[in-house]
Amino acid sequence: MADNSDLDELSQRLDAHIEKCESHMKNVDDRIDKLILTQELNAVNIAKLTQATQGVVEAWTVANGLSKFLKWLSSFAILGAIIIWLKDFIKFV
Repeated sequence: MADNSDLDELSQRLDAHIEKCESHMKNVDDRIDKLILTQELNAVNIAKLTQATQGVVEAWTVANGLSKFLKWLSSFAILGAIIIWLKDFIKFV
């Protein structure tokens, strides 16, 4: 049969282990809370970045449309130059 000193030692070791476990659980809870907060901040920053880049995307779309329009318009200039050249060429022939 175990004597009182062995039971006291086991009780102290159990108390120390429980305290260590509770400390570890608190650390894990704190880390999870910090992770959740970080993820919330990331979501807010991503939303801000999306809004900030939306203007750039719109400007790029407008510039791309303008580029297509200028290409279309320049095709008329090329067509006009060909017509003028043919008109002048027919005069000489």
